[in-house]
Formats: sequence, structure tokens, C-alpha cells
Amino acid sequence: MSASPSAFPWRRILFFSFSLLVTVVVFRTLFTKVSWDDIVNMIQEIDFRWVGVFLLFSLFQLILRTFRYGMVLRASGENPPGFALFLVVVVRGLCVDMLPARAGELVYIFLVRTRLGIDLGAATASFALAFLFDILALGPLVILGAWAMGGEQGFSTPVLVGGGVFLLLVSLGLIVAMVPVLKWGSRLFQPWADKGKKWAAFLCTTADSIRESLLLAKEKKLFWKLLSSSLLIRVCKYSSLYALMLALLMPLGFTISSAAPAKAFIALVSGELAASLPVSGLGGFGAYEGTMTFVLVLLGFAEDTATALTIAHRGLTQIYGLLLGLSALLLLMLPVFRRGDDDGSAVNADVPGQDV
Repeated sequence: MSASPSAFPWRRILFFSFSLLVTVVVFRTLFTKVSWDDIVNMIQEIDFRWVGVFLLFSLFQLILRTFRYGMVLRASGENPPGFALFLVVVVRGLCVDMLPARAGELVYIFLVRTRLGIDLGAATASFALAFLFDILALGPLVILGAWAMGGEQGFSTPVLVGGGVFLLLVSLGLIVAMVPVLKWGSRLFQPWADKGKKWAAFLCTTADSIRESLLLAKEKKLFWKLLSSSLLIRVCKYSSLYALMLALLMPLGFTISSAAPAKAFIALVSGELAASLPVSGLGGFGAYEGTMTFVLVLLGFAEDTATALTIAHRGLTQIYGLLLGLSALLLLMLPVFRRGDDDGSAVNADVPGQDV
């Protein structure tokens, strides 16, 4: 029997086609400015002292992310093993880079459920709070970057400051609204749950569990701890990426003043936001590179230097993330780290139509 037309995966085909188109168009444009030899030469001449700084800040970032997730999970009554949670955080970083619209963030929930045996509500609450505080922490840094740049190179300081304020307000609003929205959602689907609908019962139970975890975190007054740790995570993240940029630029005669941190930060954030779009290219390649190159040129870099820097920088960070993430995943798959099946809590067998 042939598949019905409605069963044909049109959405997946269209998504793949648009993603492929973005990647091809962006890289075809970029390679009119540079050649592979330019990029290879830039990488071969890299300053390994700054590579060491990159690795150091990258490690600090991962440790801080692990601490932040663990803080929320412990506030929810869970006690995740530290090293296993660290491995989950490393794998999460790999998936975030490889999947569009930051869909890779969701792998964190799956892994802490299936490998660490964490309750779904606590896992989702820690994911949601970390995600929102990441956005919240970005706001002050964008405002600081705008102030440091002073509106040079055609960038409008009020626009950048306005963007930072917008991120602050939206993330704060979402953090405040999470508990009442979950309470409202549970009440909305309760009539269907009372009629024996499994999907509705699952939604109500999950919403109540997440809300309970959030309330526990609120009772323990984690707001300032989450905000300070999120700010430190952002600082370490962009410091590591900036160090890698310097490692590539220093051999070309650049200095910290000619490749100022504020300029690098604005370019990196612009590329990151572009990569968060629903269609940003295959494997995360495309929108990030095009946007970052465009911003670097606006900030005064020569087109060929900006293009080679962006491609080399992105390629190195992706290779580093891939090797680190796959190594962590292999370790995480060892039986010693599997806690989810001990009591069956990690397997979502009651969810209708799902096979986790």
C-alpha cells in the first residue's frame, strides 16, 4: 500500500531544502572573497598561547554550566552525580551547535532523564531557568558592549542598548510568568484529564511537576545565584571565543586594541543570534558565518580578513565541540552512568504516542 499524500514528509523536505540553500548561498558568497589556502594558512599560523587561553575559558564555562544546572536540580530535590552532569552539559553544547533554533538544548532534558534518572519536572525546570537566565545575562553584556563601542563604525548605540534592554525585559517577563502560565495550563487541560485522556493527564502532571520545581527554586531564593552564574558563564564563553579570534589574528599583526573585545563580542553575538533562527543552514553552517562576516566588515575589518577569520574560527570551534561532545557522549553511554532504569523513572512509558 502506498503512503497517503498527507503522510509524505513535505515539511522535512522543505526544511532540508531551505537549510541547504542557506548554506550554499552563504558559502558561495564568502568564497568569492577568500580561498581555502587563505583559511588553511591562517589556521597553520595560529598562536597556540591564545589557544590555551581559549581552552581554559571553555573549561570554566562548562564547569559553571554544570554548577548552575546542579543548583536548580538540587533545589528541586534531585541529587545528580557531578561528573555525569558535566558530561551531559558537554553533549548539550555539541547538539546546540549542530541543530537549528537552539533545538539542541532539548537534548539536555532527554539525557538527564534517561542517563541520570532525573524527574521530568525537575529536568524541565532546570532547563527552562538556565535557558531564560542565559538570555537575561546577555542583555547587560550587549548594553556594556554598546557603551564600549560608542557608536563607532556606523553602529547606533541607542539601537544596541535598546536591544539589550529588550532582552532583559523579555527574559524577566518570561521568568516571572512561568509559574502562573503552568498553573493556568494545568487547569485548562484538567477537564480532559478527568475524562481519562492520557495525553491530557500527562500534560497536567508534567505542568504541575515543573511548577513545583520552580516554586522550590523560588523558595530557596536562587534568582541572584542564577543571574551571577549566568553572567559568569557568558563572560567565560565570549572570552574563550575572543581568545581564539586573537589566536588567529595576532600572527597577522593585529593587537587587542585593533581587534577590540567589544567589536568581537558584537560580531559573535550577531552570528549566534542568526544561528538561532529556525532556518540557519545545514548543521548550523550558513547564517552564523554570513552574519558574523558582515558585522566584522561593518566594524572595520577588511573583507578578506573578516571572511577568513569567520570561517577558520567557526570551523575550529565546531571541530573542538564535535570531538569534545562525542567523547563525552561515549563516556556517558557507559553502564556506570546509567541511573534511569533503576526505578523506571527515566522511561516515559505513560506518554501516549511517544517512544523515548
